[in-house]
Amino acid sequence: MSLLKTLLVLVALATPPSAFGAVKVNKTQSAKVWAHLMPWFETKDTSEDGTWGIHWTMANRNPDNFIDGSGRRDIATHYYPQDDVYGSGDLAVIERQLNQMKYAGIDGILLDWPGTLPVWDYPKNKANCEAIISQLERMGLEFAIVYEDHNIQMAADAGFIDHSAKIPTAQADMRYMQENYFNLPSYIHQDGRPLLLDFGPQTFRSPQDWEQIFSVLNPRPVFFTLWEQMNEAAGNSAGEYAWLYVSFMLGLNNFYLYNPSPQKIGVVYPGFHTFYQDGGWPGPTWNIPHNGVDSFRQTLELALQHGHPIQIATWNDYGEGTMIEPTREFGNGFLDMLQQTLVPQYSSTGVFDTISELYKMRVKYASQKGVQAVLDEVSDALANLEPERAAEILKTIQ
Repeated sequence: MSLLKTLLVLVALATPPSAFGAVKVNKTQSAKVWAHLMPWFETKDTSEDGTWGIHWTMANRNPDNFIDGSGRRDIATHYYPQDDVYGSGDLAVIERQLNQMKYAGIDGILLDWPGTLPVWDYPKNKANCEAIISQLERMGLEFAIVYEDHNIQMAADAGFIDHSAKIPTAQADMRYMQENYFNLPSYIHQDGRPLLLDFGPQTFRSPQDWEQIFSVLNPRPVFFTLWEQMNEAAGNSAGEYAWLYVSFMLGLNNFYLYNPSPQKIGVVYPGFHTFYQDGGWPGPTWNIPHNGVDSFRQTLELALQHGHPIQIATWNDYGEGTMIEPTREFGNGFLDMLQQTLVPQYSSTGVFDTISELYKMRVKYASQKGVQAVLDEVSDALANLEPERAAEILKTIQ
């Protein structure tokens, strides 16, 4: 039995029936809104070897060190998670993140997926993905995969696989997705076919490559590449999705107005401010200023104006400063804007405070089964769109 199927069984055994089939929020906008989520964060408690994950450390940060009197750890980002650093596979973290998305009007996640190669941190990232996936249905959220085909090239360059094995490795990844993800009720489909995005392509740059890779799938996916790269999978691609670039609004306007792609997925993002240079990693150094939440507002309004499905880039890429997850610097600002735009009926409920408090209680009372049972009731109430009831239950243990 796969890890994902095992997790789904465990969740089914541990979760009250009322939590399943959770209702979805009623949105004021018809466009689908998905958050691009990174599954690659690890703490010393969640990693397999008791060390901090590289996305908190990069090349030269040490989260064991505190850099001021506020409890701020030395991590590889200009911004700090509001509820502190975390491991992506921690179920309390997943519960918090998915609840925050739901009450911001986000329909689901586009999950940055590493593939199946057993090298570097790929297996742990995949396990984190599957811990997240196992919680989506009860939260009333959906998902699709964003495939990292570049991971195969890096593994081949490092000698983990032969270069001749790159396409068979990609085919194995496709089979794995088909057998473990595409048939889940929470997986996003269009016209009966699974949605699949690729962050590139970066490794497989010809239509012939993708023809071979998708030959093992039935049905073939509705496949989207990054903007300006659709021709690299011509005949196998349905369209393109926008991303971040230094041209900011000019580039986005050009994509929406002039890009000839038959199908498009728009993008919304808060800004771009990488830590790569400070963290000792290679990477872009250009910036798009956040200007508070104004850059986010501009990209959101533009995307909604054009009516395509929307990808938020990103939920939690702290290394690039594109996170909309609550931080000390921005608070709930990005989520508040989404909520006011997409699900204003929850703006006066204080639900984001309730979600944060639930998470803190999960951590504080981690070893107390009785308290956790009460917190499960809070979680059920949130999943079933009863935020006021959730807040009242929380008060009984404070």
